Amino acid sequence: LDRMPDRVRSGRASSSHAVGCGLLLLLAVQLAAGLQAPPTEDDITDSDRYAWIYVVGAQGNIIKSSDAGRTWKCSHCGLKRLVTSTLNDVHFHTALVGFVVGDRGVVLKTVNGGANWVKADLPEASRDINLYGVHVFRPLIVHVVGEHGSVLSTDNGGDTW
Repeated sequence: LDRMPDRVRSGRASSSHAVGCGLLLLLAVQLAAGLQAPPTEDDITDSDRYAWIYVVGAQGNIIKSSDAGRTWKCSHCGLKRLVTSTLNDVHFHTALVGFVVGDRGVVLKTVNGGANWVKADLPEASRDINLYGVHVFRPLIVHVVGEHGSVLSTDNGGDTW
């Protein structure tokens, strides 16, 4: 980024968000176990935590650091990409369950800390709307906001919207 983020919003001690300019990247810091393989809920302990950082942006790219930004790994890039739209927001409820939203009705979900992503099947009327924000209230309850005042919600983890 060519300059510092315009806005920083903080939630619980386990997460914070920063929005960048220019490249329109969004950072979401999540604390989770520093493991080489995708973690399970049993692997995540309060005594063994590292900062996990997810960056989403242009061309559907998602990159991830599991060591507070010292090293980075592509979580959803190149041939592994499901989408090529600009991604605008990311939110994880736990170290494993997270959602990403983007332009042209893109909603992606992971249940294994970003090792794999699945594209949500949205209603036909929502598939071309640019989505700008996502918040996971519980692993099954997710709200998404987008252009023209659109709001999408699920209470079953994204199976239906």
